[in-house]
Amino acid sequence: MAKNKDIEFEASNSKIKLGASDYVVRGIGYVLVTLYAVACVFPFLIIIGTSFTSESYIRNNGVQLIPRDFTLKAYEMVIGSGNIWKSYLLTIILTVVGTVCGLLIIAMTGYALQRKDFPFRNAISFYIYFTSLFSAGLAPYYLLMTQT
Repeated sequence: MAKNKDIEFEASNSKIKLGASDYVVRGIGYVLVTLYAVACVFPFLIIIGTSFTSESYIRNNGVQLIPRDFTLKAYEMVIGSGNIWKSYLLTIILTVVGTVCGLLIIAMTGYALQRKDFPFRNAISFYIYFTSLFSAGLAPYYLLMTQT
């Protein structure tokens, strides 16, 4: 890794001096990011706490972060029915088959497009590029907005 003598980016040998306002802005940024992270994690913690609470306790007292009437009945029902294992198997099969098919199609398309003698190389490249610019729902959304 080449070092530039004018600027060093290592934290221990930083040549850039931070002022008081820089520390304030960084502090505010850290607080905001921390609050956002807690707001993202909190619903998952409530779901986990609720999954270990009995159904009657939830009906009477509502959901809580820490389970009060601890039970594993929800997990016994999910695992005991056997449907979860079928769902996992289907998910794994779809993931493997979809990944292999997508990889094959992308590899074949990439090989064809890199060849200079491929007849429709520019048209297919433009089609791939043009469709990547727009999200999948843009055309139906446009039709919905213009028709209503």
